[in-house]
Amino acid sequence: MIGGSERTLGLAPLLICPYSKRDRAVANRIYWLNFRIEDPEEIVVKPNHKKRYEALVEVVEEYALTWWRQSPSLYIFETNIDFEHVAPLFKKCINPAHDYVLIGQLGVGAENTAIFGRYNDKDIFQIIPFLKEMPAS
Repeated sequence: MIGGSERTLGLAPLLICPYSKRDRAVANRIYWLNFRIEDPEEIVVKPNHKKRYEALVEVVEEYALTWWRQSPSLYIFETNIDFEHVAPLFKKCINPAHDYVLIGQLGVGAENTAIFGRYNDKDIFQIIPFLKEMPAS
């Protein structure tokens, strides 16, 4: 458990989010995170690629209660942090001129999806019409 206290309300244990107003109970949320870290082809040595990848992994492992990582660029994780607070954490990890991060919530709140960084294929907005672009700052 990360930064909260466990409570049992009814049947399911809930976590108290550390920044919640009035100590309100917040159920855990499940997110999917996809990303691409890519340096320009003209750069032979890619010194920051590993650093940016490790920064993304560190955010997941710091804030997630549990996670699944079978693919190197896809995480499924569970946390007690709401979308408005968890999504921006990943923006800090990438170089938006070359990389992107795509995050969404599963189940209740599935309309919470966002993309940030450089991506060329705009068809994603047809597939996920409620997808939002995260602002740069």
